[in-house]
Amino acid sequence: FEGSWCEIDINECGSNPCQNQADCVDQVNGYRCECKKGYSGLRCEEDINECASNPCSNAGICQDLVNNLYPVMTAFPCDLALIRALPWLHSPGSSHQCYHILLRFHCFCPPGYFGTLCDLDVNECEVSPCLHEGICINTPGGFKCICRPGYTVVKVQQNNDTDCACSPCLNGGSCVDLIDKYACFCQDGYTGKTCENDIDVCSEGPFNVSLCFNGATCLDGEGSNFTCSHMPEGNFTIADCACSPCLNGGSCVDLIDKYACFCQDGYTGKTCENDIDVCSEGPFNVSLCFNGATCLDGEGSNFTC
Repeated sequence: FEGSWCEIDINECGSNPCQNQADCVDQVNGYRCECKKGYSGLRCEEDINECASNPCSNAGICQDLVNNLYPVMTAFPCDLALIRALPWLHSPGSSHQCYHILLRFHCFCPPGYFGTLCDLDVNECEVSPCLHEGICINTPGGFKCICRPGYTVVKVQQNNDTDCACSPCLNGGSCVDLIDKYACFCQDGYTGKTCENDIDVCSEGPFNVSLCFNGATCLDGEGSNFTCSHMPEGNFTIADCACSPCLNGGSCVDLIDKYACFCQDGYTGKTCENDIDVCSEGPFNVSLCFNGATCLDGEGSNFTC
């Protein structure tokens, strides 16, 4: 206290003792710092290691980043992948808005997986790796070929190619080692044989519609990120995926007051709770087993003959 009669409470917050944009609360003969998410300590000076909880799936390697919440601003980055998957989220006249939440760690994914948490399985069948009209079945972290009569599977250990050893895929692209070649599965916002080209998502927006409304200007960012000027001000927090509602390896996407699940192959339903019988719903309307063998459905996209 200070003053002639000690009637004035000194504001200990006047010197801005709290760090990393924390809120300072003045108290009698002291203060209290209310830390932003990701920080701790008496003055919020300690950066919490978000990798301690092992957020990266499928043996992905986690790298902790320095936290940095969005300040009050007039532009918020949005992610093109979410808009492409759920176009109603960003349609003109929609009450929903797309906000990109800044992550505080980065996952380095092993071959066969991609995504923010390495929780998305690369569909290697998109590049048709099976020869002689073999049927490709995508599996977690890889694929398997169902051969036509007269052909047999070339086991992985017989393929001595090391095309992916030097990590030719750039910008987070996932490399798939094929026979005498490789293929890159690019992250959204990149293209090219090695994912070397950054797409201008503002000029090549999905569905041939503008990504920004009400006269806002679209500014291209890295990969699938972009910003719109003159967006509403404020900080936004979405945590619908915090309880991991998606089952059987499904990937959860946070929306406004809701969430969406992207299921692994072989599962369906709002929370990926239903196991599809791949024997009765085989690809291309053909039997998965040959020569009179009986197809037995397994977990997800797995089956046995």
